[in-house]
Amino acid sequence: MTRNVLRRMIAPRPPGPYPVIDDSFDGSALDDDKWCRSALMDGINIYNRNSTIAVRNGALHLELQRLKPGRQTTGVLSRGLVDLTRGATPSIRIVKPPGKGPTLSFGLAINNKYFTRITVDSRIGFSCTTNSPSIPSHSEWLWFEPAKHSTLRYRYDAAANRLHFEATGEPAGTAKRTWQSLSSFVPWLPLNASYIELSLNTWGPEKTAQDDSHIAIVDDFRISD
Repeated sequence: MTRNVLRRMIAPRPPGPYPVIDDSFDGSALDDDKWCRSALMDGINIYNRNSTIAVRNGALHLELQRLKPGRQTTGVLSRGLVDLTRGATPSIRIVKPPGKGPTLSFGLAINNKYFTRITVDSRIGFSCTTNSPSIPSHSEWLWFEPAKHSTLRYRYDAAANRLHFEATGEPAGTAKRTWQSLSSFVPWLPLNASYIELSLNTWGPEKTAQDDSHIAIVDDFRISD
């Protein structure tokens, strides 16, 4: 995806403070002031506009097209930017992870580039992609346990200069939720202007027609806890 294409798909960056884009997905349609239908992870080439993005039953539903050959992705990208250096800790609650095959991605995009993501299927993955041979990529996995990992977030520790991937099993609204740091690394890009990506991806033909493995459901997107 070129910068010009991306610029046409995303509203211009607003002047002044970055907007707060908390979203409980309580309406009947995607809030177009907060999100656009796009994904950065693999560019526009495999983005499937025939897939389903719906807000219903108080949650965001991402559904890949069934019986479609080849790779595909669907999802949303925030129109606003978040600043992790000023205390933003973007989080998302996983209502239903996808089944075998597809992967749910909760990512940060910086400088119009895919930077880092948390992925969920039967496991949770943490990874960052670098464009420099002198900076190693970071990747690790652990089993997804809904009782412990129902809500996932990013938190930047400025004093240590580390970006943490964290999780909690406590519901939203709980006073002072306890977060577990699952992984961390030293970021190689500034974290003061990041787009948020929520996407569902499959790496091969999505042939399953009988079950709901092609569906992921998320809720309670928050900029801070």
